[in-house]
Amino acid sequence: MNRFQADQEKAISKWLFSRLGSEEFRPGLERLRTHFQKFKNKLINEGTKVVTIAGTNGKGQTAFILQELLLSQGHSVSTWSSPHILSIRERFNLNGTIISYEHLNKAIERNFSLADSLSYYEFLFLIFCDVVCERPPQFLILEVGLGGRFDAVNIFDAEMTAVTSLSRDHQKILGNRFDQILYEKLGVTRSGKKLYTCLEQKYLREKTEKFCHKSEVEWIDLFEIKQVSNKTDYRKRNYKLAHSMAVDLISKKITCDFNMADSPQIGRWEKVTLGGISFIFIGAHNLDGFRKMTQALCKDREVHAGKKINQVLVSFSDRPRKEVKECLNILSDTRLLFDSLILTYFEHERAMPKKAVEGLALVEGKIKFVPNWKQEIYNWQDSGNNVLVTGSYYFIGEVQKYIYSNIHTRNDV
Repeated sequence: MNRFQADQEKAISKWLFSRLGSEEFRPGLERLRTHFQKFKNKLINEGTKVVTIAGTNGKGQTAFILQELLLSQGHSVSTWSSPHILSIRERFNLNGTIISYEHLNKAIERNFSLADSLSYYEFLFLIFCDVVCERPPQFLILEVGLGGRFDAVNIFDAEMTAVTSLSRDHQKILGNRFDQILYEKLGVTRSGKKLYTCLEQKYLREKTEKFCHKSEVEWIDLFEIKQVSNKTDYRKRNYKLAHSMAVDLISKKITCDFNMADSPQIGRWEKVTLGGISFIFIGAHNLDGFRKMTQALCKDREVHAGKKINQVLVSFSDRPRKEVKECLNILSDTRLLFDSLILTYFEHERAMPKKAVEGLALVEGKIKFVPNWKQEIYNWQDSGNNVLVTGSYYFIGEVQKYIYSNIHTRNDV
């Protein structure tokens, strides 16, 4: 099955938007319980173990590694993740394979009547649950969309939970204080069950300890047990976290030497060569994400084959201008890694307005503003350039759609 088919993708997206609008957070689990109770009962009866993963950054990668480790040991696994980058189907991972368009369309048709009572995110999650319950897996991995406490995935009582990291993001919804944000993330835990964390800040670990003691949650802190430290690369932290959870879940030592480079996720340290251009796609949608990305790039020369990155192409979803300026400054401060830093605008309902983007480039001075990123990429063909595409996952999705349609034809797109 082709990974991305533009016509089918456009048809599904158009219908979802016309019925459900854009993907916006709508808190409130009580109104969802009626819709999801049958799925919850089915999975309980089948003995499916639910694992819920929260955190500001690293959720998706941790969920993916955990899935791959469990699959490597012969277990059946279904994984829910969001947002998608290239195809809506990325959210629906069944035993390591994303759902087909045909399967997805049939599930949507079965639940068509429920669309008006749910948000975009909630409806897709309901479709996922419907599909999963056709053949309940041994393990169900749920990546939290936003926050945790009021996210739709928290309908399910997780056997095990994790908080990967914590920094400021979505502050209008989650608040701007670390303790507020932590409280939202810890809302996915359950009394008597295990919580794994990989929190850098000692202050947050102390808060977590108090919460877990009060809530009777068994807490495993990877910093406390010396599995990770502040010097550990964030991708290695995600691996350590997923590995510890997998070993605990199946009560068995896992000797599988999992290599992220062998199974890259779309838009997450993904390398693609098309039309004589070597692309590196790294989603970084907040300040902490940019810090971690640049630190890793400085350490890991193998990511870009030991060669200098020629261009960094970056664009942002609509977010506080001050934060975007800081993200751009972080990139500017690592100029030894690349030749030119290009800020651009992309067409998307979540994108930062064009005037705001152009204004940021003018203020910063060191940054080149390019309004037509498609033409820029087109001109780079056969250059042999290394190009880092970063910033919003929505931007990465738009770039990938363009290059797969216009730069080169690939068999798997």
